[in-house]
Amino acid sequence: MRNLEQRFEGLRRSAACAQLNRDQISEMIAITANLIEERKRIRVVLARLPESFGEVRQLLNELNRTVR
Repeated sequence: MRNLEQRFEGLRRSAACAQLNRDQISEMIAITANLIEERKRIRVVLARLPESFGEVRQLLNELNRTVR
C-alpha cells in the first residue's frame, strides 16, 4: 500500500506543475478507487469492535492485514 501512496503523491505533484496525460489520470483514478475500497473495509472492521480485549486484538490483526 505504501507504494500506491508514493505513486499517488508523485502524480499529485506532477499535476501541480503540468497537466497529467490520460494514462496518468487513469492511474490516479485507480489508486483513488483502491484507497476508497480500503477505507470501506476499515470502517466495517471498526464497526465490529467489541468490548472484549481478546476480540479487539483479533480485529486489530485483521485491520493490520487489510492495510498491508
